[in-house]
Amino acid sequence: MKRTALKFRSTKHYLRFQRGNYEQVISATVDREKIRISVHDIPWVVGSLSFTGRTQEAQALLVRYENRLSAELLIIAQFFLAVTLTRHTKYSEGRELFAKNLRLGQKTRSPTARFFIEQGIGFYRFFSGQARIARVRAERAHTAATEGNFLYGRVLALDLQGHSMIECGEIQAGLEFLERATKLSMKLGDGSLSESMTNSQALYRLQFGLGGADSIHHAESRLVQISREDTYTESSLLLELARQYLWRGRGDQAKRALDRASQVIFSTQNRRHEIILNLRFGELLIHQGDTAQALNYLRSARALLHPGIDTRFELELLALELEACTELGWDKHLESLKKNAAQRLRLDSGTLAGREIARHCPEIKLTRTFKRNVDRFGDLLDSLVDPTPESIVACAESGYLGLLPKALKIPRGFQGIYLDPIPGAILLVHRGIVTLVPHVSPQIRRLILELAQRECSKEDLVRKIWKYKYHPLRHDPLVYQSMNQVRKILGEFSNWIVTNESGYSFQSGCQIIRPQADPLLEFTTTSSATRKTEISDQLSHHEDSLNYRQRKILTLAGKRETVDVRSLSRELSTLPLTISRDLSKLRQLNLLVRMGKGRSTQYVLKQ
Repeated sequence: MKRTALKFRSTKHYLRFQRGNYEQVISATVDREKIRISVHDIPWVVGSLSFTGRTQEAQALLVRYENRLSAELLIIAQFFLAVTLTRHTKYSEGRELFAKNLRLGQKTRSPTARFFIEQGIGFYRFFSGQARIARVRAERAHTAATEGNFLYGRVLALDLQGHSMIECGEIQAGLEFLERATKLSMKLGDGSLSESMTNSQALYRLQFGLGGADSIHHAESRLVQISREDTYTESSLLLELARQYLWRGRGDQAKRALDRASQVIFSTQNRRHEIILNLRFGELLIHQGDTAQALNYLRSARALLHPGIDTRFELELLALELEACTELGWDKHLESLKKNAAQRLRLDSGTLAGREIARHCPEIKLTRTFKRNVDRFGDLLDSLVDPTPESIVACAESGYLGLLPKALKIPRGFQGIYLDPIPGAILLVHRGIVTLVPHVSPQIRRLILELAQRECSKEDLVRKIWKYKYHPLRHDPLVYQSMNQVRKILGEFSNWIVTNESGYSFQSGCQIIRPQADPLLEFTTTSSATRKTEISDQLSHHEDSLNYRQRKILTLAGKRETVDVRSLSRELSTLPLTISRDLSKLRQLNLLVRMGKGRSTQYVLKQ
């Protein structure tokens, strides 16, 4: 038996197969004019045909040679075919082959055969959402592969262990196992096996926010590098990228990724990816405010589910249904879904999908707690269930801007500006696109508020914002400069500002939300006495470094909101060049802020 094992593991087709060079195996065997295949190569040819989408040919070849294969060789061939059938949702056929292998195992004591038996059972358990059992089987498979000095088997077993651990919430440990599997696969040679494992790690790092924006760039580069034939990896990357784009506030990019994924998935007819595609479209539409339409996609996903197998997807679907029904106010249906969620959490509370369900049903307590800083994205989602100012800031700093509208209780479908999600910033929201603009000056925020209330002429703005009596020659440049700043801040939404003969306004449908405890409100009602106190504090702080003119300039800036070189030169009877030097020093000391360019340059007191 040992000689047989060594013989089938030393053929050139096995060496090609373990590197992932399946096309080379096929072209040298079944695609030749005269087919000649050694009995010891049958498992690798069956595996190559299976993994390249030629499943019917693999089945026919196995039937033809079945009676000529030893128990060990038959177990290996049936393993590869069963894995492919399971991936293509032919669960009963795949399960039957795995069961046959279990019975055949009684006829051989080969560690290699034992590896394929345990690995097959573990794979099927993982595929059907039973990650804990899969992990145990993978450990047994690794022991058998080590005993038989079977490097290829050790790689597959470590890979399955890593995936199972991640699904159970042990993300860092699982990634370490995947890294070990990838390093071992390099010893087999340069092929698609190590590449697929590298892609899996990139997907997980993207999914769990390990690496921030760099993980997205890495996944995008992997998408460019993969071969056209690897449609499974292409669709997997596109589906995860779409979710990441959405969570990061780029709903437009998410839509493009899903449209591209649709073409790949429907051409390959991968049912599991089709389920995920419907889930992603449903989630996108919920973020865009089209919740009723999202339910159509969620119903399509449920129709594709296979009971007892697609448990992971069923839990993700349940979480989205809970969110959709909450948005629509369907209390009766929501109550039914929560009962279902409570039952499922008794079985799946230790999985990542179970953790997602618990966020929508905080009244249901998990039987297991997850370690902090392992699933950073999961930690962030947990913190936003009952958000605090600290969790809002953490969310903004992490780049997951798509989560902010829900955390801030911004209505779905909202189009407009949310003031001060974090102090001094504004949030731009439009159909799944979310942009955070930090450090917006109080004057610009006041201008936004004035335009939100009604259409304003230039005279209205000068009187309301700067407290001046309007003079076109003096104040038009200031208004133009300020409006250009607003448009620049709005970026891709600059068309929200409408300009006509009578003045400026926000376009119809654009809304402004200002929280109750708005620091802008304090700014607009600041008394002159308070401003004098602030200026006095600044003068005393810089007493030794400021001359008389500079102190006077600060006082005038506090009274008038803005100052300029020409007016100061006249009032202080000083050359414009000297005033310019004084203003430059005050800017360097961070006491004044310059607005505009050239002759329209104005200076305002730093807030």
